[in-house]
Amino acid sequence: MPSAKKKELNLAKSVGELNKMAQIQDKIGKNANPKPWINSAEKVYKKAVDDDVIGDEENAFVLYMRFFNIMQEVTKTTKYQADKKYYSSIIGRTALNKAIERAEKLSESLRERYKKLEEETKAAAIENDRKAKEKEKSETANTKNVSNTLQDIDDLLNGKKTSSQTSADVYKKLHINHSSILSPIDKKSDEK
Repeated sequence: MPSAKKKELNLAKSVGELNKMAQIQDKIGKNANPKPWINSAEKVYKKAVDDDVIGDEENAFVLYMRFFNIMQEVTKTTKYQADKKYYSSIIGRTALNKAIERAEKLSESLRERYKKLEEETKAAAIENDRKAKEKEKSETANTKNVSNTLQDIDDLLNGKKTSSQTSADVYKKLHINHSSILSPIDKKSDEK
């Protein structure tokens, strides 16, 4: 019945949040007529089945649970208590059982998917932190190299604490590769 392709998670971050969404806001009064509530519950159930078929596990779970919650409230009314057989036939025991069964299966699937999503999010955050630290470290190293080279030049020009080791280091840093320099054009060779 459910789709092979599941829709992305977008409603909540846990099954607990989905359960909160499934709560009904208006409680049914003890003396209320349960018939309109049962009609609403049937519509909710049909929408849950439709969402389940297209692979929207979150919406399907919320709607199955909302259907179940409405039916729980309906059973508390005095009219339902007075004529359980009639109202139970309207509700249909199979729909209630299917809703509970699908909600349990969806709950398991969603728990696994939320856990996987959380692990992926943590892994991505760790990777981003690692990259940021590497970038910061390389920028710091580049700044130190430029700073050291400038300090070496300043020391040579101002005659501060120069040693043969420091001079060799500065020479290596400042050494010009003559093969990479363009030679000036000889005018005599152009005239020939």
